Amino acid sequence: SLNIYDFDGMTNLSAVTVYKIVTALQEPFMMKEIDEFGNEKYSGYCIDLIEEIRKLVPNTFEYEIYTTPDNSFGFMSENGQWNGMIRELIEKRADIALGSLTVLAERENVVDFTIAYYDLVGIAIMMKTFKTPTSLFKFLTAMENDVWLCILGSYFFTSILIWMFDKWSPYSLHNINWKLNEVSFPPRKFNLIECLWFCITSLTPQGGGELPRNLSGKLVSATWWLFGFLIISSYTANLAAFLTVSRLDTPIESLDDLFKQYKIQYAPVNGSATMTYF
Repeated sequence: SLNIYDFDGMTNLSAVTVYKIVTALQEPFMMKEIDEFGNEKYSGYCIDLIEEIRKLVPNTFEYEIYTTPDNSFGFMSENGQWNGMIRELIEKRADIALGSLTVLAERENVVDFTIAYYDLVGIAIMMKTFKTPTSLFKFLTAMENDVWLCILGSYFFTSILIWMFDKWSPYSLHNINWKLNEVSFPPRKFNLIECLWFCITSLTPQGGGELPRNLSGKLVSATWWLFGFLIISSYTANLAAFLTVSRLDTPIESLDDLFKQYKIQYAPVNGSATMTYF
C-alpha cells in the first residue's frame, strides 16, 4: 500500500531542463581539452561561471555544450546573414550562447543579452616592449659589415702599396743611403710596419708625420687622405643620424598612432567586434 502522508518516501519527479549551449573557443574564457578516456572536456572562465549558477539553483537544469562549426562568435555579412553563435541562436539549434561575446547593436537586434559578466569597455592595445640593447661595439652599427671589411682591406692594400713604392723607388731612402750623412736627424724609412702606422695615423687629427720621399708614395698617400676624409665624414653623419633616429622612435600609444605608422602590419580577427569597429 502507498502511504500518501509519507513525504520522505516520495520521489521528486520534477523534470530537469536540459539546455543546449553553443560556444566558441577563446582562451582563457573557453577551452577544450581531451581527457585520458578520449572525451571532450570544456574548461575556462565561462565554464566556471555557469557551474556557479548551477550551484545557486541546484537540480534545476543541465546543459549540453558544443562548439560552432566555424568557431566564430557571430558576424553579419553584407547580405544580412549571420554566422557563428548568433546564427545557432537564431535558427534555434541552441538555447544559450556562452562565451566572450561582445554586446553590439547589430547583435542586440536579433538576440537578447544578459548583464555583462566581464565589464570591459573599449579597445585596448597591448604591444611587446623591446629593450634597447647595449653593446660596447654599438658604434660599429653605423655602417654595414661589408663596408667595414672594404675599409680594412683598403687600409692593408694602401700600406703595402706605399711600402712597395718606397722599397723599389730610386728616390726613396732605401736607395739613397749615401745621402743620409747630409741630414742632421735620422730620416723615416717606410718599412712595412712604418707604412701600417703611417696609414692609421693619417686618419687622426695628429696626422701621419713625415711623408714618403718618392713621388709615387706621395700620390698614394694623398689618395689615402682623400679616401679617409670621405669615410670619416660619412661615418660621422651616419652615426649622428643613427643615434637621433633611435631617440625619436616613439612607441604606439593609441589607435591613431597605429593608423599613422607603416612598419607594423595589423588586422582584426575576422568576425570579431574589433573588425566591426574598424
